[in-house]
Amino acid sequence: ATAAQQIASALPRFWEISGNFTEGRAWLDAALAIDPAPTEDRARALISLATLARRQGDFDRAVEAYEAGLEIFRTLDDSSGIATALNNLGVVAQDRGDYGRARELLTEALTYFESEDDQLRSAACLNNLGLVARRSGDLPEAQRLYERSLALWTELEEPLRQALSLNNLGVVAYAMGDGQTAEARYREALSAYRAQEDRSGTAMTLNNIAEVLFDRQDVSGAVVDWQESLALRSVQGDRVGIAECLVGLGRAALRAGLNDLALAMLATAMRLRTETGVSLPQNEREVQDKVVAELRRAVGGADFERSWTAAQARSVESVLEQAAKASESLIDAAAA
Repeated sequence: ATAAQQIASALPRFWEISGNFTEGRAWLDAALAIDPAPTEDRARALISLATLARRQGDFDRAVEAYEAGLEIFRTLDDSSGIATALNNLGVVAQDRGDYGRARELLTEALTYFESEDDQLRSAACLNNLGLVARRSGDLPEAQRLYERSLALWTELEEPLRQALSLNNLGVVAYAMGDGQTAEARYREALSAYRAQEDRSGTAMTLNNIAEVLFDRQDVSGAVVDWQESLALRSVQGDRVGIAECLVGLGRAALRAGLNDLALAMLATAMRLRTETGVSLPQNEREVQDKVVAELRRAVGGADFERSWTAAQARSVESVLEQAAKASESLIDAAAA
């Protein structure tokens, strides 16, 4: 049990980069099932399992595993483990839109990391606090926190984590209406993610670049990036990311006049977001509501309701297959 839990809990970053979230969870579940003794190794394996579950949008399982790990760390009086669990629970709280609770958990974790001069984890916690600030609408504070995390990760020579901060600074610039700076940040991050063969980070930044291109009226370019992002996230089983890409492709399909395709993608995206319980920032929710309203007008009230209900009953796999088959026709329609 000890060896299995040590090995499995050492690999989540590998599974994140390679996009094999489901495989990673299976190995961690197997390692945890060998022996339920409340050891430090078991606690670390639970934290690792929870992180992969969170990346797939399985927030209930993530919270369950994080709290189980936290309980063991408290029993062992392991301050570092306690802070790590608190940091991760703060991330889930912000994913679910509970920004007050998220800030409370993350601030408590940061106090510990800074007191121990743990720069790596301090940078991660600052990045997470930046995400909470951004989603709460405080963009200047988000930018300040992201820049602090970037400075630490640059000093520590952590290229993948630098890429994360660059991406997040791009998100802030985009929210401030500076698409040029946003794209520059995104492409700098994308270059680092591709160089390190980080599929998860690549998928995230491709989605963000697609949004900038779409706003610039380069719909066909946006579709290409959304399709690649969707393919990567489909392999990962990242349901939150899949929904994000489907909303983007649904917007492109609607603009190109492919209403049936738009309806299938948007209905599936809405269902996935309901199932995962992910909370959207106000600006993203407004974009989502606007495109659904436009589609409703284009299709017609009664026909829309009937088609929307039928689309939401479809399997995600069938919609992903439809999106892949429609890729070329969508690009051509968007270009036209």
